[in-house]
Amino acid sequence: MNSRNPAVAGLFYPAESHRLSATVESLLGDPSINVESIHGIVVPHAGYIYSGKTAGAAYSLLKGREFKQVVILGTNHTTPIFNADVDCSDSWNTPMGSVPVDPVVKELCKLKIFSCSTGAQEKEHSIEVQVPFLQSVLKDFSIIPIIVSDAPIKVHKEMAQVLLDRFPKALFVVSTDLSHYMTETEAHVKDSQTCKIFRDLKPEYIEDMDACGVYALRVVMYMCQFKGWKPRQVDYSTSGDVTGETDSVVGYCSFVF
Repeated sequence: MNSRNPAVAGLFYPAESHRLSATVESLLGDPSINVESIHGIVVPHAGYIYSGKTAGAAYSLLKGREFKQVVILGTNHTTPIFNADVDCSDSWNTPMGSVPVDPVVKELCKLKIFSCSTGAQEKEHSIEVQVPFLQSVLKDFSIIPIIVSDAPIKVHKEMAQVLLDRFPKALFVVSTDLSHYMTETEAHVKDSQTCKIFRDLKPEYIEDMDACGVYALRVVMYMCQFKGWKPRQVDYSTSGDVTGETDSVVGYCSFVF
């Protein structure tokens, strides 16, 4: 078995199983809004102490629901790539156990818009930090880990259609933070603009969005356009809400669609 081991356990989240499980459970809480049908969520990927509450607000909406496949669209902070990278490990390990990678990833790698086994996900945290949350709210599921990077609009549009065709009943999870290292006031303004573009499904305006996962957001905006899915904001926060420091913050949002 070729398993991906955690890269940021003990850094972004607790490395001990019981502590991690308790931490995630404390961040989930009760659903804050009522949503009849869920196709996906947008969640942040900072350390749990900073963005876990905002992520948990979206993940709490998945309690009691059933998804057998979860497509996680992350971003790359460590290894430059083009188009998108699919991780072809057999499974991903976390302190809470192992989650299988869906074998269909090998079929995706036959398409020109996806690459495979580049090593881009070995140390990347944007997808990894989502897995313990999924382990806490879902049962018997597999993941399809994909890093989405810069590419022409037509490629992201094609990617959206491919993912919809291949995973018609999957849950789609987009991992992104918002603005970085602005004042609290500036972050609120910029993040409000980014969230509005996503809420209005305007993928052609990603240059006006301040989000590290902007390319994954563009793919999902096309998916929402194709299927008629409507994004709904669940939560918003900044690192300043935790640290009390407002001179330089990172913004976080969560959406459901």
